[in-house]
Amino acid sequence: MTKYPTAHHLYYTMKKIDKHLKDAIKNGSKHIVALIAPMQQKYNKYWMKMSDFAAINLVFDPRCKLELIDFLLSDKFGTETAATTLKHIKTKIYNWFDNLTRQQNKQTNQEATTGSNTKRSKSTEDNNVDDRFKAYLAGKKTTQNATSPSAKLDLYLQESTVDINSPSFEILTWWKVNSVRFPTLASMEKVILMVPMKSIASESAFSTGGRVLSDYCSQLKPGTLEALICAQDWIYHKEGLYEFNQDEHDNNNEAEVLVIS
Repeated sequence: MTKYPTAHHLYYTMKKIDKHLKDAIKNGSKHIVALIAPMQQKYNKYWMKMSDFAAINLVFDPRCKLELIDFLLSDKFGTETAATTLKHIKTKIYNWFDNLTRQQNKQTNQEATTGSNTKRSKSTEDNNVDDRFKAYLAGKKTTQNATSPSAKLDLYLQESTVDINSPSFEILTWWKVNSVRFPTLASMEKVILMVPMKSIASESAFSTGGRVLSDYCSQLKPGTLEALICAQDWIYHKEGLYEFNQDEHDNNNEAEVLVIS
């Protein structure tokens, strides 16, 4: 798990980027709008795929939970849209939580069954009333707990948020301390907060220049990439093809491969 998680900052950061882009389009000159519009399109395409993931990450920040999402969406789109989005995010979180809880309960039951079988093989007195009554109570307790598997998630979401201005707050420390109270949520937190959000350079996402490497070529070995780039430059120079259509170049991910065929 990363020592300095950044995933829980994604939602708020992306919303600020969106605001800056839209303000520039709304208030900028024609030249600025021409530069920003393609960036806004790329942002929208990226955010459409990432918004749910970013929102779920934010929920695992005890300073924000669902409150910041509600505030940002209500402020921009109104309470009705905010309520619909919150319901969608909560459904995803509860489904994930319930699935993980079932997996953990299944593992626990398997371990308990194994232990019970081992004990039975060592004793011939397991059929007495006391032992069977204990087993009955244990099964009943398990059933009662299973009727509200999301109780811990409800409690976490209903508790007050941590002071957002707390200078000493560290999200990993908070979850480490509260993992006893929220064991399943702590397991989910380890999965979702470990994803680094700084692995993609902003110039790669919003550059207005040509792409040197396609998605396909980025998976090739360095020597092959070098040969492709050099060969492409030589052919473009010889044939006078440096002025090529940017959209056509971006969409044709196999163009670079053809230079070595």
